Amino acid sequence: MTIPLRLAIPALAFLVLICFEPPHLGAQAAPQIERAVDESGFTITCEVFCSETKLRTSNARIRWYSTKPGAQATSLASAKQTLQATVYAQGFEKNLYVNVPIGPGAPQQAPVAAAPDVTQRQRPLRAFQFRVLQLEQPRTSAMDTPESGIVVEDIEPGMSYRWRIVAEGAAASTSPVVVCKAVVCPADMVRERGQPREAKRP
Repeated sequence: MTIPLRLAIPALAFLVLICFEPPHLGAQAAPQIERAVDESGFTITCEVFCSETKLRTSNARIRWYSTKPGAQATSLASAKQTLQATVYAQGFEKNLYVNVPIGPGAPQQAPVAAAPDVTQRQRPLRAFQFRVLQLEQPRTSAMDTPESGIVVEDIEPGMSYRWRIVAEGAAASTSPVVVCKAVVCPADMVRERGQPREAKRP
């Protein structure tokens, strides 16, 4: 039996609509994870993602561990540690970075480190005004060694951050530098009708 053309065209269009659902404009991209490992096995990873509770908020999860099992990995996990961050290509070499103490009683606001740049002395850099959101409970890494982690909140969207861990005491060492770019969350580009535009950041 032959189907009239005037009936076949609407039916075909209906099938196309069912089979090819348009993507959701507000969907978030999959988390991006970067990794750095040095010769001693000190590993650090960075995962950037959008906050599930705050609009326009980009977060980062930093994890670190030793790939060498035994006393070295255990000492690293229990050592006094500091998270350091910079947004400058040579920020660690030029002392343009922030120190974030890790452990009980550590401040929740990342302090801005002293820097020779005159603009830094006049006003704290917005990119350095992130906060410690969560210290994660130690867990076992993929290499079967203790893994530590921290989540920081409100990093500057679109800015490339360089992170490293400095361990003190018997396990004194500095991790390699891992670089990851803060995501621009969908809410940054969505403005409800009647809502005033945000002032541009200086």
